[in-house]
Amino acid sequence: MLPQLFLTIVAIGVLIYNFHWLYLLYSILGFYIIGIFGNAIGFHRYLTHQSFSVSKFWHYAFVVLGSLTGQGSPIFWTAVHLHHHRHSDTKEDLHSPIHGFWQSSFLWFIKPGLENVKGLIAPRSLYRDKVVRLIHDHYYKFYWGIGLTLFLSNYFFHNSKYGYASYTTKDNSRNVPIISYISLGGGWHNNHHYDPKSYRFGKLKSEIDIGARLIELIKR
Repeated sequence: MLPQLFLTIVAIGVLIYNFHWLYLLYSILGFYIIGIFGNAIGFHRYLTHQSFSVSKFWHYAFVVLGSLTGQGSPIFWTAVHLHHHRHSDTKEDLHSPIHGFWQSSFLWFIKPGLENVKGLIAPRSLYRDKVVRLIHDHYYKFYWGIGLTLFLSNYFFHNSKYGYASYTTKDNSRNVPIISYISLGGGWHNNHHYDPKSYRFGKLKSEIDIGARLIELIKR
């Protein structure tokens, strides 16, 4: 699954070339929301080991966020991890340290043909889930589709054909709702340009800003 490696390199490059504390904050939030909440808790504890139950909303939140790590679909990831538990630290274990650092850290999910490794079976409930099957069958389209949408965000943020402007600014910044929902509030761009020092991008009750809520949990 090369996407994760590619985007990691791009993110590091951006931080080095054009460092900004806001970019660093987004990177940290992304790590915890996608890597920890989506993958470590969602894919691992919830989907794979089914150690707790959640509502449909949180079920699909785990499914989507975990899929954004670039380590494969929910079916693929859970199957690999269950395979790991059955063959832990043997030559069949796909990501055991006995195979070396690179294999255990990265190569296990980019090795060609890994989907066909014998014995990779995910929990049956995932095969019956239509949304999970859809993401599994079209994983690369799903992953790159969201990635491309976020990559092109700046075009929409400064194009008067899209979104709306609540404030008069010196530029063409716009508030784009659909991108705001995907990016946890990052799409209220006109609001941000009007008041760049405010961490609250959403100014109205209808402008949902989950990123601001997360910041409020950790700020002093």
